Amino acid sequence: SGEAYLLIAWVKYEFRGMQPTQLEFYLGVDPTGQTGNGNAATIDWGIDQVADKAKVHETFTHVWRTFTAAGPTASIWLRANHPTSNPSFKFYVDLVEVRQLDDAPPGPMIELTPWQLNHTISCGEQLTDDVFMIRNGGGAGTITYSLQPNCSWVSVVPDSGTSSGEQDPITVSYNTADLDPGLNTCTVTVTAPEASNSGTSLVINVTVETPAADFDEDCDVDQEDFGHFQSCLTGGGVTQTLEACLSADLDNDDDVDEADFAIFQSCFSGPGLPPGTCP
Repeated sequence: SGEAYLLIAWVKYEFRGMQPTQLEFYLGVDPTGQTGNGNAATIDWGIDQVADKAKVHETFTHVWRTFTAAGPTASIWLRANHPTSNPSFKFYVDLVEVRQLDDAPPGPMIELTPWQLNHTISCGEQLTDDVFMIRNGGGAGTITYSLQPNCSWVSVVPDSGTSSGEQDPITVSYNTADLDPGLNTCTVTVTAPEASNSGTSLVINVTVETPAADFDEDCDVDQEDFGHFQSCLTGGGVTQTLEACLSADLDNDDDVDEADFAIFQSCFSGPGLPPGTCP
């Protein structure tokens, strides 16, 4: 109900004598869906579909009309009419097609802006709060939503609410100081029983980068990292070629020497302690 449709047909008509100027053809639509009475008053016949066609004795043409559904069904009726008694003509109809022009107004839908948050931080770094927006981005009505993160390092305030189309701000708070190195992903699932996309999610990606001197990538620079560095020392001007030791060339001059050690020493933090300012 309420949806618009396009009714299309290909027609061909042939005449004998001088009768083509009086032919009429209609595409009828009955919104009740009845199929038993071609003279029913409920049929909307529209306009004469061939009134503007060339008045020749054989014509093949495309005819169409639009209509709006008033209920769950509609019936299609075709009528050729000629006022002359026993007219001499043939009328063919082929490829009758009904196409939906537009959908009914969309129902309520969860809309998140943005739908993804991406951050890159250093070991031990604490992210500041983010804000995203939620609203009913669909049709009329109200959504009653709730939000649930699937991780312990994200919280949202408020975690529930309603929207009839206005944007509601949601604050995202983080506890990222203890996140593991690499990519950490958390999803905040948004549910609203009225929404067609209930269960949609805000995706949060936080990548934790380790300093170059944290060779074992455990977010500290300690004795274990020094052991690796020590095993890779070559001295000034001696190229380090071992694949496993290329990471120890902290100043990128092809050797592992005192200059690299100075960088390593500036990063040294001890076990379980994130390094401070460090290349």
